[in-house]
Amino acid sequence: MGGQFDGFGRELGLKMFSDWTDRIAGGELPPIPPRPQGLERNVVLSMWEVSTETPFMHDIATTDKRNPQVNGQGMVYGVDFHHGTLVILDPNEHTWESMTIPTLVDTSEMRTFTPLEMDTPSPYWGDEVLFADHQNPNNLMLDQNGRVWMATAVRGRQNPAWCREGSDNAFAQLFPLEASTRHAAYYDPDTETITPIGTCFRTHHVRFADDADNTAYFNGLGDQDATIGWINTRLLDETGDSQQAQGWCQAYFDINGDGRTDPSVDVKLRGSLYSVIENPVDGTIWAAAPGIPGKIFRFNIRDKDVPESCTAEVYELPFDEPSAPEKHSYFPRGIDADTNGLIWTALVSGHLASFDRNKCNVLTGEAAAAGRHCPEGWTLYPAPGPRLKGDATGKADFFYYNWSDQKNVFGLGENTQFAAGSASDSIQVLRPDTGEWITLQVPYPLNGFNPRGLDGRIDDPEAGWKGRGLWAVNGTRASWLAETGQGTRAGIVQFRLRPNPLAK
Repeated sequence: MGGQFDGFGRELGLKMFSDWTDRIAGGELPPIPPRPQGLERNVVLSMWEVSTETPFMHDIATTDKRNPQVNGQGMVYGVDFHHGTLVILDPNEHTWESMTIPTLVDTSEMRTFTPLEMDTPSPYWGDEVLFADHQNPNNLMLDQNGRVWMATAVRGRQNPAWCREGSDNAFAQLFPLEASTRHAAYYDPDTETITPIGTCFRTHHVRFADDADNTAYFNGLGDQDATIGWINTRLLDETGDSQQAQGWCQAYFDINGDGRTDPSVDVKLRGSLYSVIENPVDGTIWAAAPGIPGKIFRFNIRDKDVPESCTAEVYELPFDEPSAPEKHSYFPRGIDADTNGLIWTALVSGHLASFDRNKCNVLTGEAAAAGRHCPEGWTLYPAPGPRLKGDATGKADFFYYNWSDQKNVFGLGENTQFAAGSASDSIQVLRPDTGEWITLQVPYPLNGFNPRGLDGRIDDPEAGWKGRGLWAVNGTRASWLAETGQGTRAGIVQFRLRPNPLAK
């Protein structure tokens, strides 16, 4: 929080928040949200509390996005960022357990995400150090066999020699990587074991490609080199060789159009990637890079075994119309794709945005390398929430991530778009065919509901609305600041949609 004050300028930040506190103390309230209407009245919520009394449940996974019937009726998985654990909920028995994620070295050889000392005693916890987040797991996803893959630190920051400059590894020769702060692991529910995997590339989010290798792609958050990494899980299963099974590339724009990356000729594209997804139409890999205005990257990996076969493109968000707030967009984090090949990203500016590369008038040349060459590819959908008082361009809502319902899991139609309403205790739903927004509210959330990631699963395709659901977790760092106070655990919520408010 102190860092946020400093971002405004400390004196200005303190004045702004103290004025806000005084206004609330004086009785000022935010705009009253509308009561649920139409389909919003048909939502059924099921809720569970899991994890510790000091949780940071960052994300949740229930199935394989490529086949949402995988793990039907099964466990729900989350990662507790600050405690280095995989949390497993049994929604049928209403029980949960957590497993510490193993590492390849002793944790004493690893850094923590949070300092293991107190600058100032907490009014809630005194001098107690709450977190020992050596693993800091972030995101997870199921594969076709129901195994749970996650981004997690499993060793120290410095990479082994085969990842670095001077190695005979083909990827290291073209894209040497000196360090990686987070790596990978997978949980096998059949053996109830977690297998750590050291990676040269940094990891953050993980998504599976719909290919014969069941490739797990990761974005490399943490620097400006725009790195995408992958694990060929088929090859890993066959050989057990994690070095042979992994590869990576950095974003270079193919300036001479020969279909290959040559760092001596091509233009290096800069950006710290926050997300990753495969376009199911052409198999390209896309990622979002936060910023003002921010941008999205397209990676065309023609041969996963040949590093120079990877080329990249970049597309900046439209940002030049501050006088028209509905068209003033910025700061993407999440990314997903629909079955038509449209790329979707959730924006801090309070929009969902789609991008259609087929609309671009320019795709080559130096203009394309700058990323501002295709404003015509963007379509912006402003969210329905209120604007910040006195700020024509800022929305009170805050989107962290988004999810594209490619398989009509929720029942509102194929390619319905969902955004995590992280500042509105809700999931915001967009029906692109009509432009209609639907708010899935969590009513009276005494402990808050600040979703980050989303997942959808079909438990039973023959069970109608009861067999389909959207899942999210309350991804807040300081649960003890909620109305329920100390002892508040993380909340997992399942949303289901009845055909009418009284359907049984």
